[in-house]
Amino acid sequence: MSKIKYFLISSVCFAIFFSCKKIEHFNELPTIITGDTSNVQLTSVIITGVVTPNDAPIQTSGHVWSSTNQLPGYSANDGRTSVNSILPQNKIISSLTNLLPGKIYYIRGYVVSGTDTVYGNVVNFLTAANNPAIVTTGAVSNVTLISADIAATVTSIGTSPVT
Repeated sequence: MSKIKYFLISSVCFAIFFSCKKIEHFNELPTIITGDTSNVQLTSVIITGVVTPNDAPIQTSGHVWSSTNQLPGYSANDGRTSVNSILPQNKIISSLTNLLPGKIYYIRGYVVSGTDTVYGNVVNFLTAANNPAIVTTGAVSNVTLISADIAATVTSIGTSPVT
């Protein structure tokens, strides 16, 4: 009887042990490459980054930037773009506007996955400088008590609109 009991117990243990499957969970967070800037203007720039989701759910993505903080974060003190999820081909594209001319900005991509906010590398860029037009004045002629003719040549229109 003890052999049968031993056989039954060992058979049940064997069946339980070999019928269980190991369940693997992939809890790896997404990774981000902040991207490259393009179309840098006086007060705006476009930046395109890439996200590797690693099967993680992504609620929000975008870029954060600052002119004073070299590690901008997802806070009210820094600028932020935001889209739900990510764009096709795992891209994040942001158009930053209302920037100041001739200023250095620090920017990095981010994604929100579950309760985690993951950041990409920090890149910096310099907005175009606000260069005024250059005008060369010439000869003065036809001088009267209330008027005069002055010749002038605009030698460079600069980066600001000439009005």
